[in-house]
Amino acid sequence: MKLSELIAQYVSHKRALGMRFNFEAQTLASFCHRLDGNIDVESVTVEQVQDFLTGNRPLTNHWGKRRSVLDCLFRFALSRGYVTASPLPRHSPKLPPPLTPYIYSKEELKRLLDVTSAACSPHVPLDAYVMRALILILYGACLRHGEALRLTMQDVNLDEAVLHIRESKFFNYAAL
Repeated sequence: MKLSELIAQYVSHKRALGMRFNFEAQTLASFCHRLDGNIDVESVTVEQVQDFLTGNRPLTNHWGKRRSVLDCLFRFALSRGYVTASPLPRHSPKLPPPLTPYIYSKEELKRLLDVTSAACSPHVPLDAYVMRALILILYGACLRHGEALRLTMQDVNLDEAVLHIRESKFFNYAAL
């Protein structure tokens, strides 16, 4: 089986199970492009996988995510008899510690809000009041930037002071 066929089958399988699978599909498309998708799955080597994982980039936690995606792909291939062994490296390098989130103090938040009008110029396609509202929503509701940017007028109920978060990172619905 060709690598491109395996990836297409695997992505279709995951999406048929109801997963969005966007990051994973993008990672696999990049892997397929890097290795030339026309190669036979059995001919993928540990060196090729290692080169894809590390390349010439610094080692980050993203390495672990990419490795996990490839691990799942090759477990899928093993379970269906497309490969006899996984070409993933046996040992993983020590990854850097995850970043610690920083929470702004009330004074820092006030200073940030004070400069929103200065940050919004004719070259920035965002009005100062929109920037201010976005900062307050991100801070006050602890939303991810994608969740805040996907909000529509129908998601905001000012009378009940409720925000409806419909498309969250983990596919759940929240009313804040």
